Amino acid sequence: METTMDENKLKRDFNWKTLLMFAAPSMLLNLWLGLYQLVNSAISSSLINTDALASIDICYPILAMEEGLAAMLGAGICAVAGKKLGEGKTKEAQSDLTSVLLFGVILTAVYLAAVFVYKVPVLRMLGATDKLMPYCLKYVNVHVFFGIFYMIQMVFQLVLIVAGKPGLGCALTVAAGVVEIATAYLFIGVFHFGIVGSALGAGCGMLVSAVGSIIVMCNPKQELHFGKPHLHVLDIAKTCWLGVADLIQSASLGVVTALYNIVSIKYFGEDGCAAITILLYSQWLFASSLYGYAKGVSPVISYNLGEKRFDKIKKYLKISSVTIVAFSVLIFAAACLLANPVISLYTEPGTTVYNMTSKVFWIFSLNYLLYGAGTMVTAIFTALNDGVRATILATLRTIVFPIVILLVLPMLIGGFTIWITLPLGELLSVILAGILLWTDRKNLKIGLGME
Repeated sequence: METTMDENKLKRDFNWKTLLMFAAPSMLLNLWLGLYQLVNSAISSSLINTDALASIDICYPILAMEEGLAAMLGAGICAVAGKKLGEGKTKEAQSDLTSVLLFGVILTAVYLAAVFVYKVPVLRMLGATDKLMPYCLKYVNVHVFFGIFYMIQMVFQLVLIVAGKPGLGCALTVAAGVVEIATAYLFIGVFHFGIVGSALGAGCGMLVSAVGSIIVMCNPKQELHFGKPHLHVLDIAKTCWLGVADLIQSASLGVVTALYNIVSIKYFGEDGCAAITILLYSQWLFASSLYGYAKGVSPVISYNLGEKRFDKIKKYLKISSVTIVAFSVLIFAAACLLANPVISLYTEPGTTVYNMTSKVFWIFSLNYLLYGAGTMVTAIFTALNDGVRATILATLRTIVFPIVILLVLPMLIGGFTIWITLPLGELLSVILAGILLWTDRKNLKIGLGME
């Protein structure tokens, strides 16, 4: 090793229990993210109105692009740094981390400037009606000042796992969520700032998490911390390429959300937009732990790839397959049982939005049975530095399948088909994931039990 540090936790020999415990902070982190997004959006809906809720969802694609950029950089640097730590190249990993973060700050700043200048045509394109546009403009005007902190927050949610500090990452996210909920309630419920208060509350949470993460990564006593940046174009390009699948997976949610809003308004009006918003926010809650497990385990795979321990990789993938299936079934059951309480957070029983959402909640929730498999396979390919297959799966799964289904089925059968878009898309994705794993089983050198 280039430095004398404590042994990285990624090096240990995991079994089912210890691997789950290692991934648990990432799972809890993402579960908390989903929970506080649910509560924060519910505060906006209940204390303002469902039009404010629909407006926040219309603005979400703008945030989704920031999430995508952060996911690309975070997943890419996790794959690169995790492999280099396994190879003993600690200094290089530290330098790569700092370079990627600086690049991310610059990239996000340019993006936010463009959003601020062209916000009106962008919001029109995303589906904002004359009734919703004033809400949307107020929300975007506040968010652009916090966008860079949002990117930093999202990057370090992943990086802290590779640094062997998943617990700290979870704690920072919990703190950010508490701050966001408290300040959102204060700004909306006490000071009556309306949707501006919702945006300010979200921004305060982003600020807390970003600053806290930077402080943690300045500690020179841990193996992975900030080092001297090198800003080599090829190295940054490689990092971005390895994270392209995560960029697509995150940013595509914004594209699909925008299309959902446009189609739902076309067939069901603003109430339909509010209903799909509730379903999409509930997905953040119920599917978040599956995403968290995949992201929690992938650095372990990258580290063992660097050490060329293919026997361990094979073992961990088999364990993860069983875990994902079991959690998927439990999450689907939980979604069906908690449907009415979740909907009640946003709107009162008996309203048009409540009745519309409750009728289709279980249909939409079918996607939780399949979501984990597609997410896990995408994370596996990224962790194994196979950007091609990860990108193919992410592109078709999160962009092509949902968009084609949303554009075609409503015209052929009717508007009600928008509720089955994600379950059907995930089914096609699981089939594609199986094909990609089968065709690459020998190149992975780990068999996956198929050779």
